[in-house]
Amino acid sequence: MGIGLEALNEYPVCSSDITKYVQMLSLSILFIRGLSVAVIFAATPAWSESLTPSSTAITANPTPEIPIEGVSEKLKIRVPDAGLRQTLLQDISSESKRARISPFLVLSIIDVASGFEKHAVSDNGARGYMQIMPYWVKVIGKPEHNLFHMKTNLRYGCTLMKGYIEEENGDLRRALVKYRAANSAPQSPQENADEFADTVLNRMNSWQLSAHQ
Repeated sequence: MGIGLEALNEYPVCSSDITKYVQMLSLSILFIRGLSVAVIFAATPAWSESLTPSSTAITANPTPEIPIEGVSEKLKIRVPDAGLRQTLLQDISSESKRARISPFLVLSIIDVASGFEKHAVSDNGARGYMQIMPYWVKVIGKPEHNLFHMKTNLRYGCTLMKGYIEEENGDLRRALVKYRAANSAPQSPQENADEFADTVLNRMNSWQLSAHQ
């Protein structure tokens, strides 16, 4: 079973909130002689019920809506079911706007990370569309959060990605490297995260082009 919108609404909704929680967790990437990547975070409580959306949510310069028709046509090969495809694109659009990141970035992460497989599980245990490691549920979520639930998975992925973008002052490539490392095994080679970042950025250009054809 997935979780409802009531629980999802407890997540932060603006960049200042997301950055605050990323900093609270002391998220960072440790490159050890270029051979492995470890994600280090301080032991902090999960977001509590008292945490509510900020009243100062960013509304200026929102991310653009995905041109659904153009992207849907390109996505048809990967997600043949029209209803599922439409729901996925709508949720990507809403969750990316909520985190104030590009919907094409989210599409590209899903494309590279899971190939649009809702129940994808990596060798390291990362789950769902945006390949979220289960430990994030303990760190920033609630026990009942199901990472195979579409909107839940997108909320985690968009929230984490926004936090890393803030940490890296808008440098998408560095943020993507951190995102990949945070959802991989600690012993994963650094070049895996570098390749992931480069591939996502290339796919992002492709998705943007398809939306306007």
